[in-house]
Amino acid sequence: MIDSLALAITLTCLLVALGALAATVTGRFRAERFAGALLVVETALVLQLIGSIVGLRRGHRLSEPATFVAYLVFSVLVLPVAVSQVRGTVGRWAGGVVVAALVVQAVVVVRLQTVWRHA
Repeated sequence: MIDSLALAITLTCLLVALGALAATVTGRFRAERFAGALLVVETALVLQLIGSIVGLRRGHRLSEPATFVAYLVFSVLVLPVAVSQVRGTVGRWAGGVVVAALVVQAVVVVRLQTVWRHA
């Protein structure tokens, strides 16, 4: 687990969520506008996944390995699933789904860090 990357992911998720929320509230949300930011977040999540696997292979012991693996898998699936649900959709619900996914993503990354540290 790479702490600085986890912090960057968490902050980026929250900032993009604020932007998506603002666009949703003003009725200007378009998923395509946020595609680049979501791709950056997803790429960082894949890097975090790789870093976590490397850490585990190097001998890092977890007190809750099943929980950690579940969070790790969930972390790389949240955004693709959310984006697949709103692709081509216009409206407040689409923006709400993206905002919710980003907030959930931030929480999952924080939980990953917590489980990783409490080994």
